[in-house]
Amino acid sequence: YIYVNDGTSSQWVEVHSNSAALPGTVVQVVDNIVSSATESYTTVADGVEYQVVSVNITPKFSNSKLFIDASAQVRIINAYGVNSRIKRDGSFIIGNTGYSHAFTYKGDAVNHHTDIKAQGSVISGSTATTTFSYWIVPFAGTGEVVNGRYGMHYIRIMEVAQ
Repeated sequence: YIYVNDGTSSQWVEVHSNSAALPGTVVQVVDNIVSSATESYTTVADGVEYQVVSVNITPKFSNSKLFIDASAQVRIINAYGVNSRIKRDGSFIIGNTGYSHAFTYKGDAVNHHTDIKAQGSVISGSTATTTFSYWIVPFAGTGEVVNGRYGMHYIRIMEVAQ
């Protein structure tokens, strides 16, 4: 319920989850956080995409803006760096096959640990459930995804009414 006062009368009005929201209102936030107390690594070959984390969202409104925030802990072994990409239902929205949303360069350092982050936004376009996923791609050598203890991975989607 919300309390409405139009200047002449006041009343409590029931609000339904499918009703309109004021522009700029955060409608919902969903996330997936992956962490572990055990140290392990997943080796990823040069140029190979590896999905680190994903999350589903069912937008409340078809014209909402969806803000995406993602992070992955990686260890760069003999690669020059790591690209990151965000996909929606398997298609690139940030970082395509030739470019990356975020790129971390390690130079000559050995065993370089870092968080690689990406952010962006899209219009929901419908109220159907959609999957957002975060990917890393080593560049010019092998990289590793840290599966716990020294880092975590997450993807967070915030739906904002327009």
